[in-house]
Amino acid sequence: MYWGPDSSSLLVVNEPLSGTNQLLFFDVETPSDGKQTQAPDELDKAVEQVLIKRLGKNRRTEFYLPNLVSWKGSQLLLAVGGTTSYAKSESGPMKEYCYGFMINTDKLRVQKVFSAKELKANSGAECETYP
Repeated sequence: MYWGPDSSSLLVVNEPLSGTNQLLFFDVETPSDGKQTQAPDELDKAVEQVLIKRLGKNRRTEFYLPNLVSWKGSQLLLAVGGTTSYAKSESGPMKEYCYGFMINTDKLRVQKVFSAKELKANSGAECETYP
């Protein structure tokens, strides 16, 4: 669990034993009735949509392992790594992937995607590809 710099947001990287993590983002400055303005998994869905486009339609995600790199203001940097395999109609080896995702936490949108090389050069971070 990671508190945002303004202490009004909470990022949870749920790490079950399955090797498929889940990002949960909570805005703790919610109305007194306790209702979230967005679903906690909205950030996770946004990251996965962009990731699937990057990997291609013929790839299936075997491991999805996002991790927090840094959080400054409304800018959240994630290292998103894992492995993919071909969809059922094709065969071939598993392939590792690694990207840096710059997230705008105000809108829960992916602003920029970095290659593994750019992620390492800009932040010194690397991705986890296997649990």
